[in-house]
Amino acid sequence: MTARADLASSSDGTGGAGRIEAVLFDFFGTLVSYAADRSQLRYDAAFRAAVDGFGWAGSYAEWLAAWESTFTAMEAAAERSLIEFSMHDVVETFLANEGLHVPAEVFDTGGSATDVFIAAYLGEWAAPIRPVPGVTETLVELRRRGRRVGIVSNTHHEPMLHALIERFGWADKADLVVASVTHGSRKPHTTIYLDAVGALGVAPAAALFVGDSLACDYQGPIAAGLQARLLIVESETRTDLSVATFRSIEETISALA
Repeated sequence: MTARADLASSSDGTGGAGRIEAVLFDFFGTLVSYAADRSQLRYDAAFRAAVDGFGWAGSYAEWLAAWESTFTAMEAAAERSLIEFSMHDVVETFLANEGLHVPAEVFDTGGSATDVFIAAYLGEWAAPIRPVPGVTETLVELRRRGRRVGIVSNTHHEPMLHALIERFGWADKADLVVASVTHGSRKPHTTIYLDAVGALGVAPAAALFVGDSLACDYQGPIAAGLQARLLIVESETRTDLSVATFRSIEETISALA
C-alpha cells in the first residue's frame, strides 16, 4: 500500500483532504535520535554544578536519583495536564524537595548557579543526539516543492532545540519552530497544532504531521483536523496499530499530492 493511497483514505484518519501545503515534524525521535532514558547518561559537569552552585553534599548516585525523581514526577504531571514546564521549574522544584537554597535574586534572574547547571545538564544530555538519515534531503525537497515546513516539539528548554537545529544545518530549512515550553501547552493539546498551522498560514486539513508518538504525533494532530503519519522505524514491528504509517522520513515526499 502506497503512502499516497493511504492519505487518500478517510478510514485511516488522514481524511483525503487533497494537496498538502505544509508538513510539520516532531523533533526528538523523528528528526533526531536521542537517549530516551535520561538516567543512562553521565552528567559529571552537571553534578559538579550542583555541588558548586547548589551546595549538594551527597554522592553522584544520590544526586542523580533525587534529580530524576523530581524530573519524572513533573513529567507525569505534565502528561496529565498538558501544561509544559521549563528547566528552571525543574531546578526550583528540585531545590525545594532537597532543602537546598539559591538566593531568590539569583534564581529569579536566571543567575549563574541555575544557568551553569542547566547548560551543563543539557549539554551532556544532548551530546549523543544525532540526525536521522535522510532528514536534510527531505527538508530540502519539501521546500523545493513549495511546501511550508514546521517543527513542533515537546521540550523544556527552547534554546537547546534551536541549538540542535542549528547544529544539524536545518535553521534555514524550517519556516517555523514551535517549542511547547514557550507555547505553554504540550502535545497532544489541540492548540499547539492549530497555532502552528495558523502561523504557517494553512488550513489544518492541508497540513501533514509526521512523528513517532501515537498520542502526540498521530492522535493529537488528527483530533485537531490535521492529516498525520506515524513514523515507525524499520527495526520496529508493530501489529497493534491500524493507523497510517511511514517507515522512513523520506516517505514524506511520496505523500505529497
